[in-house]
Amino acid sequence: MVTRRDFLKATALTVTAVSAGIKFQPKSYAEATTASGEVKFVPSICAMCPAACSIQVEVRDGKVYRIHGTPEHPINNGKICARGNAGVERLYNPDRLKKPLIRTGEKGTWSFREASWDEAISLIASKVKEYHDLGHPEYIGMLGGWLPCSYYKPFFKAFLAALGTPNGAGVPEALCFISKALGWKSAYGFGSHPELLTDYENARYVIMLRRNVAGSISVVHGWRLGQNRRRFKLVVLDPRYSETAAKADLWLPIKPGTDLAFLLATMNVIINEKLYDSNFLAKYTNAPMLLKDGKPFKVWDENGKKKYLVYDLAKASAVEHDIALLPALEGEYEVDGEKVIPVFEALKRKVAEYTPEWAEKETDIPAEKIREIARDFALHRGVIDSGWHGPKYRNSLLTWRAAAMVNALVGSVNNDGGLLFTGFAQFVSAKAKSSEAPPQSVLRMWAEKRGIATAFLGHTVQAFYDAIVNKDPYPIKMLFVVGHNLLMNMPERQKWEKAMKKLEFMVAVDILPQDHLYYADVVLPESTYIEKDDPLFPIAYAPAFGFHSRIKAIDPVYDTKHVIEMMVEISRSIGTEDVYFKALSKGLGVDATKLKEYYYAEGVAGIRRAQAEAKGVNYNELLSKGYVVKATRDKIVYNMPYKQPLPTPTGKVELYSFMLASFASKAEDPYWDPIIKWVPPKVSERRLGSNEFYLIYSRSPFTTHSSTSDNPVLAKLIEDAELYYKGIWINSERAAELGIKNGDRVIVESVYTGDKTEAIAFVNELVRKDTIFTVSGFGQSSEKLTHIPQRGMTMMKLAPLQFDSLSGTVMSQETVVRISRV
Repeated sequence: MVTRRDFLKATALTVTAVSAGIKFQPKSYAEATTASGEVKFVPSICAMCPAACSIQVEVRDGKVYRIHGTPEHPINNGKICARGNAGVERLYNPDRLKKPLIRTGEKGTWSFREASWDEAISLIASKVKEYHDLGHPEYIGMLGGWLPCSYYKPFFKAFLAALGTPNGAGVPEALCFISKALGWKSAYGFGSHPELLTDYENARYVIMLRRNVAGSISVVHGWRLGQNRRRFKLVVLDPRYSETAAKADLWLPIKPGTDLAFLLATMNVIINEKLYDSNFLAKYTNAPMLLKDGKPFKVWDENGKKKYLVYDLAKASAVEHDIALLPALEGEYEVDGEKVIPVFEALKRKVAEYTPEWAEKETDIPAEKIREIARDFALHRGVIDSGWHGPKYRNSLLTWRAAAMVNALVGSVNNDGGLLFTGFAQFVSAKAKSSEAPPQSVLRMWAEKRGIATAFLGHTVQAFYDAIVNKDPYPIKMLFVVGHNLLMNMPERQKWEKAMKKLEFMVAVDILPQDHLYYADVVLPESTYIEKDDPLFPIAYAPAFGFHSRIKAIDPVYDTKHVIEMMVEISRSIGTEDVYFKALSKGLGVDATKLKEYYYAEGVAGIRRAQAEAKGVNYNELLSKGYVVKATRDKIVYNMPYKQPLPTPTGKVELYSFMLASFASKAEDPYWDPIIKWVPPKVSERRLGSNEFYLIYSRSPFTTHSSTSDNPVLAKLIEDAELYYKGIWINSERAAELGIKNGDRVIVESVYTGDKTEAIAFVNELVRKDTIFTVSGFGQSSEKLTHIPQRGMTMMKLAPLQFDSLSGTVMSQETVVRISRV
């Protein structure tokens, strides 16, 4: 049995790891570098998780000694976590891939020989040409981790163009954030990780759901929360007592997948008790927009935005929203012989049935507690946190939309204490046009065939399985896998093992010998972030805007290359180098001839120089500091929607979503609604048996998915709290019923996939009785990873390969498992 004291003792490891050895930070790294020839500090960006913290790499006598955070950088303000500190161990990890490898034996075995880069690139190019000669370059596909999904996206799109295939995707969209991003976007016009930031510095009341800031990835949010924690009241909804729950004023052990019900009941209270900000709703949202039979009444387009009618109480008539003096939020009116109501009135009617008493039955949170929280939230103009890992349930999109709407009801939108729109969102996303997958993409065709509303986005990576195994909609025969451990991250691992065996040819780009490499035909070793120059990236995750980059700290320790160099060399070998640079030019907004010229003169650093020139960035300042800030918080906060329109169809916060309305013909009820509605989680349809549980998961402060588990320093930290991080959390009462004791080995079996995995029971009272919890990212089988003290549970054997018909995401927590003793 673990006590609260034991729990807090375990979570203290996070603090210890984060603060370990950060006693020395020069006031100016640039001055320190100049002052000594033996010690230098090289600016870079951490790549131990997607948060992109700014760092300074301390190099002594040509060897990396340690890593520091960059003081005053708007993302992390000099803070780095345990993983950031352990970046040195990634660099010098003896398990690293050291040379290109070519398969010599059966797939599924580690049967490789070392090869030169010329031989490996030539072999890959010859295989690509085979499909070109057949007239089917579309048989080639590419999957990648967070790099092709974000930072390197223009480079990977250019590589797809050079390969001549429409079939490529960044996996995190479907596995990590697209449903959350679309939920926020349906109200605000943007909503991905880098675009939203909770203003912990000025917040007075914060509600956090489906997130564990204090014990997960993203230092960019964690340090702000921790530094300002005593300034606001924190309410955490989580089925288990997480590290963040331990720091909360109130922990609500909510039933898995029912956060949407809590938010709907919160709206019910705020609206019925008139606790909302009517001024904000009238001016900055489309709450006054008139509807007839649930659809917009007389809407037209003007200058790229939708215009609409509102009922002006001052004039007692319907007028264009921009000229209304007193737009009505409630009531029913007759306009041109038609009965119409404002959007807000429609919302009020929709949430009328979602009372706290109703929500109590769905969530297991007492009705009076919901009512109390809703009142306090409105009184303090609280904020629903921006969230992180989204695609857990079929109601995820509507859950995050509801969060956006609750914030809007009290006016907590891009202002002090509210949810901020970062500089990245306002200077990048607002100007960017939405991209669609090519019509012939297997991802798009597969999703359209299954009625997925967002099929046009082409993010349904589940399609690759059917394309490889079932040739549906047509075959994928050659696959590039870049920085993504397919077998540890994709649901139904056993299906992907089958798929990889069936591939004619697979190229894997990675740093470590991950599980999926056992099925590769060619393995290309990538340099770590410390060993390479990088392009220019916009600063994200911060109430500021600018650019930053990685400066190479040392030459590669082994015979490795930058993935961009690999793509250029493969493109050159197949004769499509000019196609690559032309497509890259379009993605970066830089002249193609200059990109190519600068690249061959300076490598990837040349691309960075060309970008800096095109964007007016002071290159010397960039090389000295690692970053250049163009706009501070003062220019960001209170900008949208107060001074400039939002990138929504109306330019306002949309309580009636035109985006969701456009899905009406593409997805069947009940998985869409242009305003909001209740959709229960899929797992609620099953009555749990005596040994069945809902399966939930989170990350740990010491791991980023599966990519950091083979790190000697981080492995040691995890080893010191092995049950806590690698066991499955099971409630003590339920464990006793099943005869399970703390430390027992148990079998965990998915009721959906039928697959099983072993785990160690961590018996405690910090998780709901109907739920088991695990930390994801453990359970690797690669014997080439030697720094993993105990392998842990392979969670992705248990989650079914499924999709939400609205967003197309994997619904990774729509899983029920059976537990039994070994």
